[in-house]
Amino acid sequence: MKSTENTLESLVRQIDAGEKIEWARKTQFFYQDDGSYLRRIIRRDGTIESEETIPAGKMSTLPAHAEIDFSQA
Repeated sequence: MKSTENTLESLVRQIDAGEKIEWARKTQFFYQDDGSYLRRIIRRDGTIESEETIPAGKMSTLPAHAEIDFSQA
């Protein structure tokens, strides 16, 4: 638990100092021709961690996320 606290304290110091915080992984959404979406999770080194197809209409907020390039970055 101490390691997590140290990591969080370090991140807070970086943010307070106005430093850029690097992302560890991010989620991208890609609209498919059949109305579904491809959700891709990418690690910082470019490795694709996972991909899944989300059927059309499965998530009502997904189109908004895809339009604004919503990610965890």
